[in-house]
Amino acid sequence: MRRLSNLSQEELKKILYRYLNFEDYINQVKEIVEYVRKFGDKALIELTKKFDGIELDKIEVSFSELKELGSKVSDELRSIIDQVITQVKEFNSKLIPKNVIEVESPVIIEVKYVPIENVGIYVPRNYVSTLIMTAIPAKVAGVENIYVCTPPLKTGNISPEMAYTAYRIGVKKLFKVGGAQAIAAMAFGTETIPKVDKIIGPGNIYVQTAKLLVSPYVGIDGFEGPTELVVYIDSEKYIVDAVFDTLAQIEHGRSSIAIILSTNEKILNEVEEKIKQYYSETMGQYITLLADNVDQIIQFINSFAPEHLVIYSDHPKRIVSKIKNTGVTSINTPSPYLDYVAGPSHVLPTNLSSKWRGLLTPIDFMKPIAIVEGFKKELIKLGIKIAEIEGFKYHRESLRRKAET
Repeated sequence: MRRLSNLSQEELKKILYRYLNFEDYINQVKEIVEYVRKFGDKALIELTKKFDGIELDKIEVSFSELKELGSKVSDELRSIIDQVITQVKEFNSKLIPKNVIEVESPVIIEVKYVPIENVGIYVPRNYVSTLIMTAIPAKVAGVENIYVCTPPLKTGNISPEMAYTAYRIGVKKLFKVGGAQAIAAMAFGTETIPKVDKIIGPGNIYVQTAKLLVSPYVGIDGFEGPTELVVYIDSEKYIVDAVFDTLAQIEHGRSSIAIILSTNEKILNEVEEKIKQYYSETMGQYITLLADNVDQIIQFINSFAPEHLVIYSDHPKRIVSKIKNTGVTSINTPSPYLDYVAGPSHVLPTNLSSKWRGLLTPIDFMKPIAIVEGFKKELIKLGIKIAEIEGFKYHRESLRRKAET
């Protein structure tokens, strides 16, 4: 345990400023992306054998094949998946923006929200929850073509649970391809995989680097990962909850990080001791920080801008009301509840990006289009003056002609 106020500037910066280390992977991933761009399906089959040790007989799993494979799922599991899909769909349906129309004669201005036509979703191997948390917002937004890439299992196929979920959601096509090569395939298209307009989804550093490289050619959601968690705790009755929330998020892997904050030294010591009982070397990093006061904690959280913020407190509002930067906040509620079933997507901003964007919603699958009909002469005259300032002769002339009609 460290005291927050005793951290040096260098120590604090090391904790606060987390960036994906793209530089170490750019060259390797660029080769993969260019190979797929040039050789299409042939490259995908070769790279799947190289990286996954699997010889694919084919890349695509058709809608009818999803149905057939999904039929192997037990009735109990189907019911569970169906209920989760319903919960996530109901929540996301409430987030759809409404078209805006303003009429002030003789002017009509409309802003309409139009779904993106073709979306590619990357789902890490057998992450059924990620498929739900990405494809459902797309479906709710009205995306016509949803294509999914996910790495095959060792059998060379996908799991029945993944197939059933994809079929149940209405995924157009699913492709048994993972890694950077999947991102390249969706960005540029191959003989089998269609080119999409936007790519969504989490993945390892190779996947994220590929998203960076293709971002000039296709839309992306952001750079997702590694997992981040901040836990604030000020009551002893929540110690076990805080411990298992921490363990739940850092079990994502060694690159994940959790920060546990409190103004109570005794609580932090107990949390730390209990985490040690379960911690393994395959898990991520956790840090316990003792703060002088709540204001110091709020300042730290807003600077850290965590993906997940969990507050265990009998007086949570004093924290929540002042938090500006986080992907999702849960109050006296386990963070995996939000990961799996609450409703909000678990595709969340990481690496400080919650300072400028939020969780994945249907809005990420839509675009606003403005339609303007008619004009006001007094505003036309203002436009003429702006055109003169900027030195655009024909902008001015276009407006002047209308001003004189």
